[in-house]
Amino acid sequence: MKNKFLKITILSFVFVSLSILVWINLPLSIRNYSETNFGKKIVENIEKYKISNSKLPNNGDWETLKNLDFEMTELATNPEYQKINEKDFKLIFIKGFDGPYLTYNSKTKDWTIK
Repeated sequence: MKNKFLKITILSFVFVSLSILVWINLPLSIRNYSETNFGKKIVENIEKYKISNSKLPNNGDWETLKNLDFEMTELATNPEYQKINEKDFKLIFIKGFDGPYLTYNSKTKDWTIK
């Protein structure tokens, strides 16, 4: 009986450890599928806006950001939009107070966890 309990405990530990290892090594597009999928739509809308208006939306232009399909909250957007300069912007999915945050940078055209 004691031997069986020990085997189950060890196998459980190995399974949990392997599951965590697999989860950590999954690509961002799989781990954060809903955010990256929603973010891609937002990026497309921003790029269309940039082409048609020859500029990026300004930070805090709530009406334009709402029209670009951002989710609006009382004080911010989801994802958070940051205009870096006239050509580049960032989208940041904030979950809670502390990071890491899922971030898209238009300059590198890449998603990262920061």
